[in-house]
Amino acid sequence: MIELIYYGIVYLFLVQLFLTFLLNIFQNKTSCTNVDNHHHYFFIVPCVNEELVIYQTISSLLAIDNNCHIIAIDDGSTDNTYNIMQQFPDNRCTIIKRELPNARQGKGVALNVALQWCIQEVKKRDLPLDSVIVGVIDADGKLSNDAMNELNRAFSEKDVAAVQMRVKMYDDFKNTLQVAQDLEFFTVNNLIQKARVSTNSVGLSGNGQFFRLGPILETIGPNPWGTSLLDDYELTLKLMSENLKIAYVSNAYVYQEALSSTKLFIKQRSRWVQGNLDCLKYIRQVSSSTTLTSIQKLSIFYFLSQPFINLIATSCILIFSIKSSKQIYNSLPIIYENTNHYLFLLFIILGFSIIFGIIFTVLYDKNLSATKEIKPPFRFFLLLPFATSYMYLILFFSILIAFWRQLSHQRSWIKTKRN
Repeated sequence: MIELIYYGIVYLFLVQLFLTFLLNIFQNKTSCTNVDNHHHYFFIVPCVNEELVIYQTISSLLAIDNNCHIIAIDDGSTDNTYNIMQQFPDNRCTIIKRELPNARQGKGVALNVALQWCIQEVKKRDLPLDSVIVGVIDADGKLSNDAMNELNRAFSEKDVAAVQMRVKMYDDFKNTLQVAQDLEFFTVNNLIQKARVSTNSVGLSGNGQFFRLGPILETIGPNPWGTSLLDDYELTLKLMSENLKIAYVSNAYVYQEALSSTKLFIKQRSRWVQGNLDCLKYIRQVSSSTTLTSIQKLSIFYFLSQPFINLIATSCILIFSIKSSKQIYNSLPIIYENTNHYLFLLFIILGFSIIFGIIFTVLYDKNLSATKEIKPPFRFFLLLPFATSYMYLILFFSILIAFWRQLSHQRSWIKTKRN
């Protein structure tokens, strides 16, 4: 039975992989030629204890030569974040400070507070709502040099209500775990998002999400973000349910910090998994929706089922491995007599399990070359196929933590500490 479930999940993974590559190959790559450069951008930067990174982030946003305004919101920091924010006297930078007990009620709540200020500012300036673009940049985020041009190009399509940018990790890699995260975002997630373009199911991320203010206020309201621990995908579901188009920009990206600690990585991903579980409350709404297409519903259901699929898959792998180890141990005399045969079988098993890690490592290397990004040290590249192939063993702990927190009704936000 376990073997059957395992093979079924492997088959599902292979089908997803095949469809992802297929949709990328046959994707329509046409883009808008008449670019509108007269958009007004408001960058919301949510912060909780970000003294190590916030100065660099605000400085990089102020350096953008466009109609931009930064709204940095300190959501109850206990370090020097707020004082660092105040070092920017520029009138293009607004600082909002929230204090306990009102602060730290979730990232979505803080973003909505910042959006209220943005709405008032738009009214004061009498700006056309359809020309106002609101973006979320994490406190460690930085836009690539051509980001604004690509955003203007994307929003020049009048039917585009929101845009998600490609995500890239900073290249100051200290270990293979950080490089594996860059591969995950810059290559794997990029392939998935580009495939979703074909099915109108692009997902928003916490960093580098942008939307046109007009259609958001008209259909969702002045508080678009929810209280889920995965507020970005919760907003995605709201946009898709209102038949609002989400575009994806892959030619420019937003940088963010990769975690160097396995412990912090597990904690971060447990929050993401729990946020996924939070969004299960939208299952009935998605099922009964008359605006969502069948392929969009299928994409949503598949995304929301990921924690369960990964939990079952990893459990099956572990049980299968334990059973196989016992069988091998009991057969040691036979194995000793047929050493070459069993070594060959072991080589085949290990080779199959790592082949996808090798494929994605090669694609990652090609992506870095094509975008002229700095490549990680060669020693990290050697370990990357293994890290990519066996990352699920680390993420298994994240899944267990997420399910435990969800079942025990623990709703606190697990803050990601900076390196």
